[in-house]
Amino acid sequence: METGERNLIQKRVTALELPRFQKGTRMDNEMRINRAISALDAYSEEEDDLVSKISDLLSDLMHLCRQQGIEFQRCLTVAEVNFESEK
Repeated sequence: METGERNLIQKRVTALELPRFQKGTRMDNEMRINRAISALDAYSEEEDDLVSKISDLLSDLMHLCRQQGIEFQRCLTVAEVNFESEK
């Protein structure tokens, strides 16, 4: 992800009215988004658009799950439940 694109995404995240949680008790959504952006940094030179980067990360995680004997769909199901509870 290029610096300009990352800065634009971070500005959008900062501009959001996200609920704030007491530090030390729970990660807030801005922190989650920033963590995801950091994970996408590995794809900065391979792809230009965010959809391609996210898709590449997901497919790499699918490869990791297969190698480790983990059912990827189970991970997605847990992720969806977590996402809904973190809104």
